[in-house]
Parts: sequence; structure tokens; C-alpha cells
Amino acid sequence: MKVVGEFQADAIVRGTIIEFLDELDEFSDQGAKQLKVRVYAKVEFYDKVKNKVLWEEVRLEGWGRYDSDGAEVTRDDAKETALEMLAKEIIDRTVSSW
Repeated sequence: MKVVGEFQADAIVRGTIIEFLDELDEFSDQGAKQLKVRVYAKVEFYDKVKNKVLWEEVRLEGWGRYDSDGAEVTRDDAKETALEMLAKEIIDRTVSSW
């Protein structure tokens, strides 16, 4: 497998982030301790040679947790974790379809 421009490619991964949520994940007497950021994307793997979609997911998810006070894990850290999880899932699904 080799990454090339769209016009030279035999297949294309297309994706759009459709939702980004923050939600309470852990609660204590003092309030929120930990939150979770969830990123949802619509993704498809399209075979240009065969002119067909090999796989499609309308709501693929990645997530990450962060501390409410940002002491150890910040919201930005959690967003990065969520996007990395999403990217790994896309790669895994794409490669497994071969």
C-alpha cells in the first residue's frame, strides 16, 4: 500500500466529522471528576477501479477521557486520543478489507 494523490489512487478513504460531544464520565460529591470527549465520523472506503464502496460507516466513534480540572489529562489530550482512535479504526477496517 502506498499513499498517493487522489487522482493516482486506486482507492480513497473519505470521512467527515459529524458530531463532537463532551459528556460526564465520572462524578464525585464535589462534582465532575472526569469527562469523555466523543468524536463521530461518517467514513467510506471507495474502490475507484471497481467503482464501488468497499465499506462504509455512518457513525464511527473515537473517544478520550480528561480530568475536569485538566490537572493530568486535558481536553486537548482527550481530543487527540479520540482522533487517534478514530484514525486507527479507519486504518484497521481499510486494511482488513483486503
